[in-house]
This record gives sequence, structure tokens and C-alpha cells, in this order.
Amino acid sequence: MHSFPPSFIEALKTQVQAEYQVIVRYRALKNNANDPEMRQSHQAEIDLRQKNIAEIQADFLQQAQYMGAADVPPDQLANLIKKEVEKITGQSLDATKGTNSPLPVVLTVFANPKQDLEYLTQEQNAIQSTLMPLDEKQCKHIVRSDTHLADYFEFLKKWKNRIAIFHYGGHANSVGLKLVDHDSFFTPLAKELAQRNKDSLQLVFLNGCSTHSHVKTLFEAGVKSVIATRVAVGDKLASDFAVQFYGNIASGDNIREAFESTCHYIGAMQGGQGKRHRIEATPMLWCGSTTRNPKEDEELPWRLYTLDEAYLEYTLPPEVPLISNDKVVENKNVYNHGEVKNQINHSNIEGDVNF
Repeated sequence: MHSFPPSFIEALKTQVQAEYQVIVRYRALKNNANDPEMRQSHQAEIDLRQKNIAEIQADFLQQAQYMGAADVPPDQLANLIKKEVEKITGQSLDATKGTNSPLPVVLTVFANPKQDLEYLTQEQNAIQSTLMPLDEKQCKHIVRSDTHLADYFEFLKKWKNRIAIFHYGGHANSVGLKLVDHDSFFTPLAKELAQRNKDSLQLVFLNGCSTHSHVKTLFEAGVKSVIATRVAVGDKLASDFAVQFYGNIASGDNIREAFESTCHYIGAMQGGQGKRHRIEATPMLWCGSTTRNPKEDEELPWRLYTLDEAYLEYTLPPEVPLISNDKVVENKNVYNHGEVKNQINHSNIEGDVNF
């Protein structure tokens, strides 16, 4: 088993993080730029930083061989260093070379055509406040109040194959969603959402009354996981559930953890107010049944449905650790060959090399 000394890894981590932090910054700038020339300029900076990281890898490979790992095949040694770099960045650099993967989009849309949902604005604002610290770092949050039918299709077109989580808050029934200007039939809405986001979509959350009947439609369209309601749900309770759920997601929970914790919270908050608020702590797999069981009156209105429990492990990507600006040198490699060699040689003398 080949491993590197701690000081070797720390030096590699410092230099790669400095470059990768700049990649993250320019990626965000590129995603928000409308001018093609500006986007091209930002991509050029991203490509340069990718090149710098490749040069850092090559330099550390040379130093590792100098340290006494000459007996290890170069390709195997290079692969070990590459894996260390991927641990630092949290992704495969080969997979993102040239065109870096953009941040996932969380799209939350709301509609209150009759202005009778007192807590819907609270739900919208609280979710926005919860996701704001993550915006442009771990995700891009797009929010739309008073959603019209044209808005829905426009957002899906603009953020094609970027939407990871879609949330609807407002009136709904077994036929469709009640947008501001249309009582919209659900099947075409589901097909558009799924087809525009074949690779990116991880979860659809329909936070309205009796949205369970739409789960099968979403799965047939290719959606992985859905949160929907079996019965009508009160305005305030719906708001509380959604806000708590996204708070859990923002804290790093995966879909399963966020849902279960939210059930615990709502169950505790609603204790003693009716059997139907009993916690259904374990997410339920879609079974295709539309038959109502009397025991459902003892459960919370929401259920989490999925085609495969592995899909419930999805989390928003972690934030890249911030590097102080004095460690980031624009348009230059930040590493120092002599300093790296000194650190590695010092490690070798101390005997913490393990090849």
C-alpha cells in the first residue's frame, strides 16, 4: 500500500485548493454572464487553472519519485496523486476539464391566484433565506412567486439540465397545479420538467393538497424521487414542513435524512392534535397502489416516493473551502518547487514516508 507523508499531502492540498477556488469563482461568473465574449473569457481562466492543477500534479509526481518511490510504476504513482487531488476538489478533474460542471439549480415556484394562502409567502421567504448562504457556492437557487404557465416553461428552458430539485408551493389537486393564470393539467408539466432535466433532476417536491396522484406520472417521465401528499394539508403546516425540509437539505442532509428529520419535527410540533400527524419516519417506496388504507389517517400527509433507495442519498455538493486571497495569484502557478522539495525532504528525514 503506497501512501504519502502528511506534509506532502498538506502542500498538495494548499496549492490545489488555491487554484480550485479560482475555478469556482470563475465558474459562477460564467454561469451568470450573458455576454458570449465574457463567458469565453471566464472559460479561458477556468482552463488555465485546470492546466495549473495538472502542472502541480506533474510536479508532485516528480517529487514523489525523488523521495524514493522510483520502484513504483509511474502510471500507478500518477494515479495515486490524481486521487489525492480529486479528494481535495471533491470531483474528477477529467470529467470537468474544459467545461466545468455548473452548480445544481434548486427551482422553487409558487402560485396563489386567489390570495387565500396566508402562509405561502412565509414559505417562499423562509426557503429563500435558508438557501441564500449556499447560493453560488453549493447551488443556484431560483425562486418565482406568482408563477404563470409561461413562466414555468421559460424557467425550464433557461435552466435546461441544471435543475436538481424542483419545488411547487400552492393549490393543487389530483388533476394538476393551480398556477396564477391557468389550472394546469399535470402530465405535460411533468413531461416538460423531466425531459428538460434528464440528467440533473433528483427530486420533485409537490407541496400542495392531494398531489399523490401525480407520483406515477412523474416516475413514468423518468423522475427519481418525489415528495407528495396523500390528503389535503393546511396552509401553515405545509409551510412549516417545507421550511424545515430545506433547512435540513442546506445543512448537508441527503434526501432521506432531510425527510425523516422533518417528519420528526412536524410530528413533535403537532403532537396531541390528531392521529393523522403521527410520524411516518421511514420513506416509502412507490408501489403503484392508489387504494387508501384506513391507517393512513394516522400518518403525516407527506410521503417520500422513490424508484430506488440509492437515489435518496443525494446531497447538494459541498462548498469548496475558502482560501485567503493572499494565497491566490491571478494567472500564475502558486506553487514553489523549492519549498515543496524542502517539505518533502524534511518528511523523508523524519521517516514519515511510506511507499
